[in-house]
Amino acid sequence: MLGRVLQRAWVLPVWLRLRRVRDFFLPGLKVGNRRIDIFPVRGAAYFAGSVLLLLAALVGLDRKVLPGLEDKRKICGYWWLAENRLIEHNIFLRNAATEENWIWRSTALPVSVEKPKPWRILVMGDSFVWGSGMANVNDTWWRQLARELDRRGYEEVEVIAAGRGGRGTRTELEAARWIVPRYKPDLIIWGYVTNDAYEKEVRRFHEPREAAFEAIERHASGLLPSLTAQVLMLRDRKHESTLSGPVHGYDENRWELMMLEGKNLKLYRQTVAELGAFQKQSGLPGFVITLPIWPSRGYYEPRYAKVQPLFRSAGMPFLDTLDDFCAAYPDEKSNKENILAWGVNPANGHPATRSTHFFAVEAADYLEERYPECLGARRTGIHPTSIRVNDWVPGNLEVQEKRGGLIFDYPPIDHLLYMPVRQRFMQFNLEIPAALGQVKLRGKHLSSAALWITSDDPVLGYDPGIVSSVGKISGGVISWDLGGWAGAAHVNTIRISADFEGPERRLALTLIPPEGAR
Repeated sequence: MLGRVLQRAWVLPVWLRLRRVRDFFLPGLKVGNRRIDIFPVRGAAYFAGSVLLLLAALVGLDRKVLPGLEDKRKICGYWWLAENRLIEHNIFLRNAATEENWIWRSTALPVSVEKPKPWRILVMGDSFVWGSGMANVNDTWWRQLARELDRRGYEEVEVIAAGRGGRGTRTELEAARWIVPRYKPDLIIWGYVTNDAYEKEVRRFHEPREAAFEAIERHASGLLPSLTAQVLMLRDRKHESTLSGPVHGYDENRWELMMLEGKNLKLYRQTVAELGAFQKQSGLPGFVITLPIWPSRGYYEPRYAKVQPLFRSAGMPFLDTLDDFCAAYPDEKSNKENILAWGVNPANGHPATRSTHFFAVEAADYLEERYPECLGARRTGIHPTSIRVNDWVPGNLEVQEKRGGLIFDYPPIDHLLYMPVRQRFMQFNLEIPAALGQVKLRGKHLSSAALWITSDDPVLGYDPGIVSSVGKISGGVISWDLGGWAGAAHVNTIRISADFEGPERRLALTLIPPEGAR
């Protein structure tokens, strides 16, 4: 009995205090001696628990599920959207082309007015030449053509290119009027893309996001970036499909088809006639080649059927690659859901190396068949490939060549690429895929570095973009041994991420061939 009294003596004051706290913070009604809570404690606990579970689910979706789907190219997500913007920015940094002179040229890939070789082929185009979405200029189809001709033994021909994103045949023609007399090519290839018929008569859909959505993107992206990106993209696609029409402009599918009707088609017929006249007046051979991104007859046949007669009437040979493309990939799904597998990255639908290599092979076959006189003599026998870097990202990196190596300052982290390895890195691209035995990196305050490599597949003939990790090593002088690794025979790109233990960030990179190839 005494124990119960003492227990109550201890418990009662605590209970009273808890009730006072509850009454102070949680309002209620008192009916007689009974209190009815307006906001019951149990309900509040259930509500708080539900909110926490929802937040945990959203964080898991944002941090794990969506990035996982993004890595598998199932969706276009926040990280690839950010990466694509960075890649596009770096193209401007390293490509010295201007609105007057479209020639693609850089510090590592210079183009002189004087021809360094007996023969020169000029490729005219738009974003397919510019390299939209590509962190390696050698992935563009005109650089793939240069590689393909070199592979076939044509060492006396140089391939150069001129193109700007979003331009059509009319502006390409005007650019060529300035370029051709100065660079004096021996043959011109005109790439045809399905928006090249644009004559400013059909408006493409464009609706800026409202200020509210801009604010959501700014604030929510810091908390749930992947989820926010998906919501905003769904919103944009919904608006485009709903509002597509004469007021706001037409969605891309209808826009491309409507350019091949009415006044726009009439104006484009005149443009093509002028193109044919220019080609004839130049006295140079040349042809038009179609550049489909993925093998879909249903999508591309209506877009080529109306322009092919225009080019042929203008005296321009027209190489339609669609039949061969569909034959090369007969088992591939060609619906729009599969476009992510064909794009250069999940955030950019421009062609990846699978397509650009195909265009290059088709063009090389056509050149050998129709214009062998523009290719020069063909080399016979095996020709050893030299190791030469002709492109890098960040594009504003100042690289010096010393004693067979590259000297540079490791750039700030916000200038570095991130995807698909999800670590910040810089990238070096080889002019021609080459065999490597070792990769050496040294720096005064270098503490560790990681290396990734991609390689050309000798069966496919191009780099499929499979990134292989060679490993992370600690030290101020690091050497990665590639001996025995299958991909080392055809290395195409080198990605490096470095850490430092001091302020000195200058590095020296040396690429060493295998022992027997030196």
